[in-house]
Amino acid sequence: MNKYKSLIRDIIEFTFDRHHYIMVSIFILFLVFLVIVLGVNSGSSPFPK
Repeated sequence: MNKYKSLIRDIIEFTFDRHHYIMVSIFILFLVFLVIVLGVNSGSSPFPK
């Protein structure tokens, strides 16, 4: 259990590390873009076209 907690802590530290901000923001932007594209394609987009 302790090993598992340290692994999660390492992942969190890796994710919020200063040098990975760019990768994380690119990933978030990609997710948002994907949601918008899928929403527009399905016709149930909450965003104005």
